[in-house]
Amino acid sequence: MSGWISDFMNLPAKYLHWGWIQISVTNLIVIVLMLLLFALAVLIPFPSEESGANSSPDLAQLLSQRGNS
Repeated sequence: MSGWISDFMNLPAKYLHWGWIQISVTNLIVIVLMLLLFALAVLIPFPSEESGANSSPDLAQLLSQRGNS
């Protein structure tokens, strides 16, 4: 295997030390990206009826229809 990927993989990992915490830079980047994705998933609003999107029936409507059949 040749190229920059193999060169990158053959280097030792860089670590950050902060008190008793030690973490590799690569793992820190992955954790930050996962937290960012989670925050975006929580903050981005779902489409609502006001925005003109097709709304699906809520849980109460589904349960009442199921109980009547």
